[in-house]
Amino acid sequence: MTQLIIHKDKMQEALMRFLSTIQTDEIRLEFDDKHFFAEPVQGKSVLDILAEQAEDMGPEDLSLNVDHYLYGLSKRSEK
Repeated sequence: MTQLIIHKDKMQEALMRFLSTIQTDEIRLEFDDKHFFAEPVQGKSVLDILAEQAEDMGPEDLSLNVDHYLYGLSKRSEK
């Protein structure tokens, strides 16, 4: 982490230089009365993308009772 001490009049210039180095359009900022923190927002994980695209794949017991759903046989009970 780089630490700088700058005059508040130069803060905008320093922020613009920092922002120009970031490869994303979204930045997460955290600050309170004494500290300031900025970092790029991380992209979605592969699992997040897959979860958004997931569709209902039928009954929850499909793998257990595939013969029932395909051929009309009696359902099996989970043991």
